[in-house]
Amino acid sequence: MNNYLYELNMSQINSWLSLLKLIAEQKEICKKYRAPYLETPLELKVGIARNVSGKVYPINGLRHNPTSDTTGWYIWV
Repeated sequence: MNNYLYELNMSQINSWLSLLKLIAEQKEICKKYRAPYLETPLELKVGIARNVSGKVYPINGLRHNPTSDTTGWYIWV
């Protein structure tokens, strides 16, 4: 069995903590709406319409079944 020692700086630790917090929030939203939580691998594509910005509301999202290279998510306003 190999033992590995990883050194993380505070920025990396804070990034991991932020990610864990985000995942916990996502799971709570799924629980609230009785939807299964499905992790989205970072290497897959997300469809985002060009008109999505912080100035136009509401922002909508729809998730189809994931495919080989996409998450199935499409975001639009």
